[in-house]
Amino acid sequence: MQDECVSAIACKRGAEMDDRMEVVREYMNEHRVSFMGVPIDALTLEQTVQHIIARIEGGVSTQHVAINPGKIIRMMEDKEIRDIVHRCEVISTDGVG
Repeated sequence: MQDECVSAIACKRGAEMDDRMEVVREYMNEHRVSFMGVPIDALTLEQTVQHIIARIEGGVSTQHVAINPGKIIRMMEDKEIRDIVHRCEVISTDGVG
């Protein structure tokens, strides 16, 4: 019974991730550029805030990450970090360096 429960939870999370990735792919086509292989949303601060507010008001789960030189290096070295960043709905730069 417990294995079925774990499997059901894993399946549900997998389906939620598939839905989330579809939203990310849609958004990427519209605003996302690549810099050194790192996806970046080409939005101003105001556009980013408005986009996030619209998602919150729409009840849409959103993960934001700010990219800096250190994170780019970590992404090159660590597949898990790279995958996490690539799944984020909003990816911006933090202006350091």
